Amino acid sequence: MEKISIRFDGKIATTGKLHFYEYGRYQYATARFISTIEHFRRTGIVAKKISGKAKIEIYVSPAQQGSFVEDILVPAIKQGSAAAVSTSLTTLISYIWHLLVPISSETESDIIKIAQIRAQEEGERTKQFEAMQRIVEVGAATNSQALELVHWAQRSGNTRLGGEGLLSGRLGEMEQELLDHETRENIFNEDAEILNSIDSEDIQKLLSRTASIVPDMALPMRRSADTAVFSSTRSKLPVLRLDQKTAQMISTKRLDPEVFQYSGRIRAYDVDIGVGKFVSDEFDRPINFSVPPLLRERWKELILEAMKEPQIKLFAQRYLDRANLPTSIILNYIYNDKTPPPAARGRARAGAPPVHAKRPPCPGPDPGPRLQPTGCLHSANRKQSLRNADPTRRPGSRPGRTATIHPNTPAPRPVRGGTDLRPASHPQTTASRR
Repeated sequence: MEKISIRFDGKIATTGKLHFYEYGRYQYATARFISTIEHFRRTGIVAKKISGKAKIEIYVSPAQQGSFVEDILVPAIKQGSAAAVSTSLTTLISYIWHLLVPISSETESDIIKIAQIRAQEEGERTKQFEAMQRIVEVGAATNSQALELVHWAQRSGNTRLGGEGLLSGRLGEMEQELLDHETRENIFNEDAEILNSIDSEDIQKLLSRTASIVPDMALPMRRSADTAVFSSTRSKLPVLRLDQKTAQMISTKRLDPEVFQYSGRIRAYDVDIGVGKFVSDEFDRPINFSVPPLLRERWKELILEAMKEPQIKLFAQRYLDRANLPTSIILNYIYNDKTPPPAARGRARAGAPPVHAKRPPCPGPDPGPRLQPTGCLHSANRKQSLRNADPTRRPGSRPGRTATIHPNTPAPRPVRGGTDLRPASHPQTTASRR
């Protein structure tokens, strides 16, 4: 039995109360959120709708006294059965939440400001100065560096910090955000190999389903509480922390499901945090790019080699703001003109049109047969494989039907990528169900 505890803090929640309407909406949304992830963990399918047919048994126990606390009980999978994703629900929730809630752009910007102030205070000949200059140049810091800078700012009496709005309240918020980020990574890194094997198209579906639920989960933070913290018996650390600011960030910053191709150069990259800057004519400024946390080590050498090139091409997805403008990109694949990915040969075009592969190729020194555009061209490949498996099937007909072609039908016409079995006219071509 896996137990997830949800604790509300602040406002009237400290007396063990929540507004009834807010609580009702929160309960329904949280049930959908957890059930959607648990259904995927058990079946490997992202459900469009959770209903009684899903057969996901999750229970709730009575709220405890004091600050409003309730427990959600998830029974273990029956003996003899196996989960499609062989990790705990806690681990999968922490990973999904980690992807939904990256470090906010406001916090990233404030960390750079602190680094600039500290660099000026340290002097030009110290190691600390070099480290601060590196952070400013890349435009990002590791989580440990960011925490160290926040702790320095909390101890410092530098008046410039106050001028930048970096007072004790704001510094406390930044510290909590960075600690939560580090906690989630510690939880799911233990099962990194399992999580990395999940189809990225399924991950995108999960993110899309769960992101739309979060605003209702955060309703009690309007009048009833300040925060809701999810913890688990599987981990002594908080799985996720939800407040109004986090919910607003998830609802206003969205990941574009389309994959785009860009040409440009990598100006800087930090191998420890998987964040860098990409310069391209497609953007009006250098834009931050990030590498998925589970792939940083695997892609490190590939990106460092690409930095030596004056011009490279990459596949990426965009984070968009409310105005539909890109704020950053997630790197999906990178290559140069000499070595385009196998699946992209003959398909790459200049500029940044959407690439209609749902997932881009996985890089690696010796990708072998696994080098498929992640999710990539699945529909096209499936159609071609069906055609190869049953050459008598008329293109466009459903699987399970066979095409009966009259002996007098003209010979098939060769087309690019295969043979077009359609005759010049179809008056004598009929379809019969098997």
